[in-house]
Amino acid sequence: MPRQTLISIALAAGLTACGGAGSSSATSPGAPDAAVLAQLAQSGVQCSPELPPAAVAACAGMSVGSACTVTHDGQSVAGTCRLDDGRLMCAPPEEDERPPAPVVACSGKVANDACSFTAGMMTVDGSCLPFRSFLVCVPTAVLAPLSQPCDGKAAGDACGVSAMSFSFDGVCTALGGSLLCLPPPPPSVQACTGKAAGDTCTVTRDDQSFTGVCAATPLGFLACKPPPPPIVQACVGKSAGDACSFSHDGGTIEGFCRGIEDHPALACLPPPRMESGPMAACSGKLEGDACTVERDDHSFSGTCHALPGSTALVCFVPPPPPLQAAVDACSMSAAGDACSFTWSGHTINGTCAAAPGGTLACAPACRRDDEHDD
Repeated sequence: MPRQTLISIALAAGLTACGGAGSSSATSPGAPDAAVLAQLAQSGVQCSPELPPAAVAACAGMSVGSACTVTHDGQSVAGTCRLDDGRLMCAPPEEDERPPAPVVACSGKVANDACSFTAGMMTVDGSCLPFRSFLVCVPTAVLAPLSQPCDGKAAGDACGVSAMSFSFDGVCTALGGSLLCLPPPPPSVQACTGKAAGDTCTVTRDDQSFTGVCAATPLGFLACKPPPPPIVQACVGKSAGDACSFSHDGGTIEGFCRGIEDHPALACLPPPRMESGPMAACSGKLEGDACTVERDDHSFSGTCHALPGSTALVCFVPPPPPLQAAVDACSMSAAGDACSFTWSGHTINGTCAAAPGGTLACAPACRRDDEHDD
C-alpha cells in the first residue's frame, strides 16, 4: 500500500469510521447517492468524476493516445484519447504541449537564421537566437535598438539604449553571433565573473551580503548561490530519517531529516508531538507491532507503520470494507465500467473504482457544487 494512502487512511478514515457504532441519522430520499458516498469514503473509495458524455463517446473503441474529435455546440475540437479515472475520454492538447509561435518559427533553423511568426493579425519578422536549449524568433524591432549601440564595439564594452520608451546603461554582450547591448548582469552573476563552478563568491545588495558558491544556471552562466538555511544544511550528506540538529535563536533544535514537498533537499524537522491517538499508540513499539487507538469511547485495533521519511510510527487502523452491494455490483466488471446497485430502495448508478485494498466497488458520480438535496 502506498505510504500516502496509508497516512490518509490512518489519520482520517480509520479513526472517523465507527463501523456502524454510535447513533445514526435518517437519510432523506433525495440524497441516497450522498449517503452511499459517505459510507464508501470510510472504506477509501472516492466518488467517480462525471466525464462529458461526448468526450467519452469520441474515444469508444480506441486506445490511449489515439487521435479523436469532439463536437459540441456545433464546434469540433481535436484532441487525444486519455485515461481519466480509468476511463478513456477525448481531451484537447495541454497548453504546455503547444510550443509558442516564436519557438515554432525557428524549428529546423540555426542561430541567426531569419524567421517569422504570426501574432494576432500581424506577421512578425526576426532572427533566431538561442535561449536555454532551443531557438527563439526574436523580432527585428527588438534587435535593432539593442544591436545598434554596439556597432564598432567589442564584447564587454559599455553601451546605452534609449528606445521604445525605455533606456538603460548596459554592456555589449555576444548572443547567438550578435553583439547586443544588454543591462549589466545582476550582482549574483557578477560575483562569479572569472570564477568556476564550485568557487566561493560574495554578493552585496542593499547593504546586505552573503557568501555562497558559484553554480550553473539553466541558461548556462554562473551565478552565486546562497548557502542553504541551517534547517537544510543540517541534513547535507544525510539520508531521510537520519537524526539531525541545528542552532536557532541561541538554542539547539533536534529532529530528523525529511523530504520537503517539490524540493530535492532534505530538511531537519522536529519530530511530531506525541499526542494521544495513533502516534501515542505506537510509543515504545516497533514497525509491524499491533496497536490500539482509543477514540470516542471506542477501541480500534491496527498495526504500527513508519511515516514517510521519518522513524516516527503511527497506528494504522484498517478501514471498514466497502458496502457489500457496491462490491457485488462490480464482481464481474473492470475498473471504469458502468455499474448500479440498490440501496435502501434506491438505485445507485456509478462507475467501478478500486478501494485501497484493491477490491472494486461501485462508486456514485461526484456531486457538483450546484446540486442540492430535494
